[in-house]
Amino acid sequence: MKKSEIRKHYFQDKYVIISPKRGQRPHITKICKDDATKKECFMCPDGKVKIIYELPNLRGGWLVRVIKNIYPALSLDNKYAYGKQEVIIETPDHNKEIHELSIEHIKKILDVYSERYESLRKLDKIRYVLVFKNEGGKAGESIDHAHSQVIALPMIPPLIKEEINAIDDYTM
Repeated sequence: MKKSEIRKHYFQDKYVIISPKRGQRPHITKICKDDATKKECFMCPDGKVKIIYELPNLRGGWLVRVIKNIYPALSLDNKYAYGKQEVIIETPDHNKEIHELSIEHIKKILDVYSERYESLRKLDKIRYVLVFKNEGGKAGESIDHAHSQVIALPMIPPLIKEEINAIDDYTM
């Protein structure tokens, strides 16, 4: 299978990530109401995933978990699509969305966002880190378990660079 690539538009200052492997990711968008269905969700507490960072729950288990993206478009060993992606699982409870969590739990999620941002921005050649949440199939979500993603890129996207320059010009 061909590796991912970050490609620049021929005429415009735009980029796109081509990632053939992303098409293989699972699309589990049903609610886990019984044990048989929960076994399909690798984000649930018993899922077999590579854990990067975990915020423990004082009552046992975990509260927020960060895992390696299993179907990344970017990787640190691909010079054509250099970067890193992580998934932040916001709760072990498959049936809860972020707006249903306590304020304290949401604060902890935001703390994890900050920690992962700081960690990834220190990587060699990384110039831009973005935390984002897509909720629902139309937004690109393929797993129906509350989660966010972090992406670390080797360049600042042109639109972001343009906004930074406009802010700098305005404040001068």
